Amino acid sequence: MITTELVFVRHGEAQCNVDGLVGGPRTCTGLTNRGYAQTERVALRLATEHHNKPFDALYAGPRLRLRQTGEIISQALNLPMFTDDRLDGPVHGAADGRPWAEVKTAADGGPHAHPDRPWAAGSDTWNGYLERAGRLLRELIAHHEGERILFAAHGETVIVAHTLLLGIPLGSPAGFTVSHGFHHPVATPPQPAWAETVDARPPQQHRAPGRLIAGGCRVITLSDDPRLSLARGALGAVRIVHDPTLPPRVLRLVDADGNEFFAKQHSERDRYIRELHAYLAWGAHLIGHVPRVVGRQDRTCTLLLTAVRGVRADAVAPGSPEEEQAHYEAGRVLGKLHHATSVPRTGAVGTELAQRLRDWIARADGAGLISAAERDRMSHSADVLANTLMDSAVCHLDYQPRNWLLGDAFGMCDFEHMRRDARIRDFVRLEFRRWQAAPHLRTAFFAGYGTPLNDTEQRPLESFGAIEAVTALVRGHEQDDLALSSHGRTVLARLA
Repeated sequence: MITTELVFVRHGEAQCNVDGLVGGPRTCTGLTNRGYAQTERVALRLATEHHNKPFDALYAGPRLRLRQTGEIISQALNLPMFTDDRLDGPVHGAADGRPWAEVKTAADGGPHAHPDRPWAAGSDTWNGYLERAGRLLRELIAHHEGERILFAAHGETVIVAHTLLLGIPLGSPAGFTVSHGFHHPVATPPQPAWAETVDARPPQQHRAPGRLIAGGCRVITLSDDPRLSLARGALGAVRIVHDPTLPPRVLRLVDADGNEFFAKQHSERDRYIRELHAYLAWGAHLIGHVPRVVGRQDRTCTLLLTAVRGVRADAVAPGSPEEEQAHYEAGRVLGKLHHATSVPRTGAVGTELAQRLRDWIARADGAGLISAAERDRMSHSADVLANTLMDSAVCHLDYQPRNWLLGDAFGMCDFEHMRRDARIRDFVRLEFRRWQAAPHLRTAFFAGYGTPLNDTEQRPLESFGAIEAVTALVRGHEQDDLALSSHGRTVLARLA
């Protein structure tokens, strides 16, 4: 029984598609700007799916538009791309670079019309291509049995997959095409294999999608995306605004009146519940500075939020007056939240933080990321935390310029980590990622915050630095993130 799952992404719009030319390996000039945007939208969808149910491999053919499509998906999923020359699509021979209209006229109908006859000098026959490409897919299915395989593919490769999985004899029409619209097959496969097709082009270009009961092919478009479904139900018609600065699980949307929103789908229910609770319970302390929840779908862990207008503070030039003002405003707004929710000097917070730090130390030690001396030094920091009384407050816990928005009013976003914690926790990333190199920004921040740290509060910062260091080391190691690992090493060195 074949248990391999194949998922095909047809490449985005290419220049040869726009020009009506045969885009063979010699003349393919790659994706258009629209094609890049289409592929990036599909990559967002696939990244969410990959997090929930990972793909095991990503393949692409060598043609430029396929490699460009595959590279976008590879980056979004953090999944290596394998280029296989056998996925290059049909050989077009002398037709390469010529207008399709001329090629089809000369061949009396093009590749499919006469499946055992070349459509140009030196080209494949259609059945010859199906047989060759079918052998490759059978080989990959056997090699990846039980796995999920993703392809950046030509439309012709999608037809090959359906011909193979539906058991359509060579020389028989597949009953559908994958050019400017996709027709789903109307028969079930002889074996319970599953093939899925994601077309990078906009959904309005598709005819009605369908799904076979016993397998076959399902067309997936952005209309299936729970973020869009939630937005359209709450707002009516919306359009996606391409924003490469956003993580894959967030869409930027505009409604018919020009109002901006963000739709965010969580892969972890705990974080969804935490962020939803944060907006509903504590957003009242920050009115005018944070998004509002205008829609939610608990089943899919999806939120629809108003947009706070402004540019991200990490885009401001380092050392500029704008950066200093951003830190002042960041302190002023965070002060509102902390002062409204503060509980003075409790020992419970320190005890809980000490245990968390010990757990992270054990993970780092188990992975061989720290020396015995480093382990002992951070364990001492855990002991300090366990014996320190600290003010608690509702904390953002990822409070840094990438989550600040500078506009008519200062805004903050990303509440998925927010909870009650030691008040000092919200200063730690700023201290070790920016303030030590630019102490005037610390001064500006606390001028806005209204209450500078006293000596008793300043001392535990080193212990909080141990948390910053060890979490960066472990996460950097587990996510293969060199920058994060380097940051952990840098902080750890400062604590020596």
